[in-house]
Amino acid sequence: FRTLSSVASLRPGLLCNKIDGLAPSQRRMCQARPDLMPLIAKGVHRAWYECQWQFRNNKWNCTHNGTKFFAVPELAIATKESAFEYAIKSAGILYEIVKACGEGRLGASCGCAKHDVSFQRSKRRTQRWRWGGCSVDLGFGLNYTREFVDGREIQRTTRSLMNRHNLEAGRLAITKNLTKSCRCHGVSGSCNVRTCWIALPSFRQVGNNLRQKFVSARRVDAILGGKRRRPHILKIRNKARKPSPRELVFLDTSPEFCERDRRTGIFGTSGRQCNGSAQNYSGCDSLCCNRGYRTAEYDKQEPCRCKFFWCCTVTCQKCIRKVKTYTCN
Repeated sequence: FRTLSSVASLRPGLLCNKIDGLAPSQRRMCQARPDLMPLIAKGVHRAWYECQWQFRNNKWNCTHNGTKFFAVPELAIATKESAFEYAIKSAGILYEIVKACGEGRLGASCGCAKHDVSFQRSKRRTQRWRWGGCSVDLGFGLNYTREFVDGREIQRTTRSLMNRHNLEAGRLAITKNLTKSCRCHGVSGSCNVRTCWIALPSFRQVGNNLRQKFVSARRVDAILGGKRRRPHILKIRNKARKPSPRELVFLDTSPEFCERDRRTGIFGTSGRQCNGSAQNYSGCDSLCCNRGYRTAEYDKQEPCRCKFFWCCTVTCQKCIRKVKTYTCN
């Protein structure tokens, strides 16, 4: 995806016109708050790097062609892979905006949240910690992310219902996994008292959470409603109940992802590196879809036999290691 840092200094009109793939409502929001666009770009990048890490050993590894900044994700099919894409992207954008709020980079729009005094009073009087520091302020980030990201999903279609559900599930992967961070105070680090605040989880934790939701994603159908009998709400297939807000949902079963398909945005596995010794889904037979693979060997130079000298240098020799690579046909 295209980064926006190089054009962030342009006038709002010029900046927003240079961003491919924005819906009309998103373009208006861009013109009103152009300072948020680099954060959105960074959030999308963060999301896609995490997506590629989470699926690095799978046939589908979150590959995209990078031609547009905020276009619909490359997968045109409504599978659980697409559900993960929407969720992780929404989470990435919220993460960057909330992080910027806590660092004071967004002016009066947001900052640090008020500390939860009621939570503190509910504890025993002998507690050895107090609220302090800068707790995350979710309000502005949630409102802006919902309005901006969900602004593309205005059609009353089953796919739009699916997309909106997964976008919200991505945000919940952050808001439901906040952590309490503390700093010790006391003589010689005795930690007589701790100052604590509510902090964002690491984005790896967010990715891990959504990967678990991906494994248990629910296939859904739409219930039609209203005079025009349009998709109204989603329900789990063959069950009476709706999916919970934190579950990922999808409409179509996943293909094999073995062969390239430009129509659906599938890149296939040809040219992917695989694990020559693994017997699971990351092994060459599975990842290469039984098409075979090529083996290559090369010399890799790396530091070795390092020694520390007082004070303060480290010297290393250079060693050559034989490395084998396996590439899918």
